[in-house]
Amino acid sequence: MYLMDAFTMPFNDVKIAIIKYDSSHPKMDELVFLADLQERFCQTSFDMLRRIREVRRIMRYLAKNPMLKIPIREQEIVDDEVWKDLIDQDKKGTISLQGALNYSDRERALINKLRILKTMVEYNGLTLDDLAAKAEKFEDKGNKLQKEK
Repeated sequence: MYLMDAFTMPFNDVKIAIIKYDSSHPKMDELVFLADLQERFCQTSFDMLRRIREVRRIMRYLAKNPMLKIPIREQEIVDDEVWKDLIDQDKKGTISLQGALNYSDRERALINKLRILKTMVEYNGLTLDDLAAKAEKFEDKGNKLQKEK
């Protein structure tokens, strides 16, 4: 059953749909999201919900184990569209942050930027903790080079 679902509802296609749903602002209606996927993959709501849960579990597992990569076929490089959309959202967030004059506006803009950053990091199969650890390594390398100079 799992293999049939995996062939009829490919991981990357469902993953992209989930990421678009999670990063939608204002939040996409759940029933519209589910109906869209049902229509796209010709599945029942029960089967679609089960596959969404499976893909979310795999995404969480991959986020915890970044060394594991799922091979993708060339046809599935729709990721570029999703990434461009996330970049556009980030640019809009930066613009709203630049225009924020008071504390509450800045706070809202920063929360939005964090949401977008978290989505971008998860999309690449990482967690914010992984990213922070890598950033610390880069800072340490930079500090060592600066001390040597």
